[in-house]
Amino acid sequence: PIPFVRLRGHVPPRLRRAGAGFTAAVAAAQQANAPPRLVIDVPGREVEAGGERVRLRPSELAFLAFIARRAHSGAGPVARGDDAVATEYLAEYLRVVGELSAELDRARAALRHGTDEGWFDSQRSRLNSALRRELGTDRASVYQVRGVAGRRPRTLFGLMLAPEAIHFAPLQQGPNNA
Repeated sequence: PIPFVRLRGHVPPRLRRAGAGFTAAVAAAQQANAPPRLVIDVPGREVEAGGERVRLRPSELAFLAFIARRAHSGAGPVARGDDAVATEYLAEYLRVVGELSAELDRARAALRHGTDEGWFDSQRSRLNSALRRELGTDRASVYQVRGVAGRRPRTLFGLMLAPEAIHFAPLQQGPNNA
């Protein structure tokens, strides 16, 4: 008897849509079993999660970078509506879109009185959906922003990644994304 190994949950949707061959599917499954690693290239507006490039909108990238920077620095998780949320998010958004962006002006105006649960939950939901869409449900779970401590309404949100699994660095251009 030859064992059958189900790989679908470990193959990113991008490869499934393209009808990846056996070699690509096995490589993706092996990458999925590697230790989690998140690389955020803020100036390049790119993210690599578990060896897979992830396309995010500027607001999603800024939200992920804000949460990841807290985890990487040891600042820890954050509560919805915390005073630091708007300030730290806007600092990341500035790094993503640049000072002269009309998008930055709109974000500053929207957050001039801070954040609330609705804004936070909306940002978190959009980011987590984008990660699921790009990586697949199984692979995305480790990179999603989720409740890590406390109970509603005092839930703290962050990443389940160890600080050493998070990197802020330029991504290398490969043959598929040059």
